[in-house]
Amino acid sequence: MWGVVASPFYMIYSLFITLVVTVDRIGVTIANNVFHKHWLYFINKRAVAKVYRDMSSLTAAPDKICGASIDDIMDARKIAIDAKRMFDGCHPHFYGDHWHFQEVKLEVLATRVATHGKSKLWLTDGEFKILQERFKWASTRMDTISFSKFCLFLGEALHATREFLVSNGDDDRDAFISAVGQQYMS
Repeated sequence: MWGVVASPFYMIYSLFITLVVTVDRIGVTIANNVFHKHWLYFINKRAVAKVYRDMSSLTAAPDKICGASIDDIMDARKIAIDAKRMFDGCHPHFYGDHWHFQEVKLEVLATRVATHGKSKLWLTDGEFKILQERFKWASTRMDTISFSKFCLFLGEALHATREFLVSNGDDDRDAFISAVGQQYMS
């Protein structure tokens, strides 16, 4: 009985949404291809996806992860949050033909990292040097950089320090924590 009563309303709603999406896609196609805009939507905001979720409310389950691993994960999470803030400070937006991820100008991010990166990302001198070399290498190959690539660069610098500590037989967790920033522990 309810289906018979509600079906005309659902049909009208579906036709309305179909019309909105059609007009939206036609408007976006014309704006992007004729007027060289970079729009994701014209009138239908549901076309915009939120790529990065705020995961700051998550906590580790202590019964499944040991305390040292929890500390390492929390330190890595803090570095990632600070890296995201630094990336967002460069005003990311969509470049080129893709709508999958936002990017910033490489030179803007490299300058920001050069001036504030060592202290804000809690990098040691060696890690900072590796990250700077990575930006120098990237400047010969790309104009823009995504947050994912920035994290890969940052991870490469941190990983190199970790590999150095392990190869020297210094697998002490405290040495690794001091490599990523002792100030997090205070």
